[in-house]
Formats: sequence, structure tokens, C-alpha cells
Amino acid sequence: MEAKINKIEPLKIHLDIFGIVEAIFSEDMFKDFHYDSRNNRFRREGKFFSLYDIVLFTIKKITYGDNGANVKVIGYF
Repeated sequence: MEAKINKIEPLKIHLDIFGIVEAIFSEDMFKDFHYDSRNNRFRREGKFFSLYDIVLFTIKKITYGDNGANVKVIGYF
């Protein structure tokens, strides 16, 4: 599975998944996570999560663009 971090803003983290899905996580969801850019993974309470783990979160809302190509997945752990 290919996923990468597009950008990290003060209040949101944007992940690009397969180039067609963007997952947006708010700061509240990540307040206990620490991102390790060298290993490209997140740490919370001594446990490590890969970007693959991040993609497998619980889906809260899906929004489709007019042509169906613009899909945003907003979720949480």
C-alpha cells in the first residue's frame, strides 16, 4: 500500500493514499502521537504505527467530488 504525508499543518495532517484518497486528521486525533520522519512512522504510548496502520482507521465520513474522483476520508483511531 502506498501512502505518504502530503503536509503537516498546525491543526491537520494530510495523507495522500494512492494519489486518489486524501485522509485528513485533526490535531485532536494526533495529540498523543509523535511523528518519526526518519522511519516514516508514528509513536503513541510506546507503540509504533506505520502509515499503513494510519490508513486502516475507522471511517467517519466520506465526501465525493462531482465526478467521484475527489474522495476525502476523515477518520480517527
